[in-house]
Amino acid sequence: MDEMTYMQISCYATPNGTDPKHVDEIARSILEHGWDGAPILVDSVQGFCLTGSHRMAALEQLAENADMDVDDMTVALDVHDILEDWYDSHDMDELPLDNLRAIFEGTEVEQYKDQLAEW
Repeated sequence: MDEMTYMQISCYATPNGTDPKHVDEIARSILEHGWDGAPILVDSVQGFCLTGSHRMAALEQLAENADMDVDDMTVALDVHDILEDWYDSHDMDELPLDNLRAIFEGTEVEQYKDQLAEW
């Protein structure tokens, strides 16, 4: 799994809508403490985020409105290879984005399970 920066993933589609109040809270936290917590899980080949809709929106807000350079912040993990392995071993066309345990249990991503609501 490769780490990725905000600039590398800034154009990726996100899985969910966002709550503006929650986005503002995350943006304030990033301003005060920097990037903290689980990385956004992305598929770099397909160009989409599996997690992190609110965090992506907060980063976008900071990139546009704050005096903070977020472009080079390491914020994501590319999980494309894990997804390919999962697809190869399951007869399903869609990822269970509401149950990430089914995909990532037993992988390096499991270390973030307590921080991922979708786990």
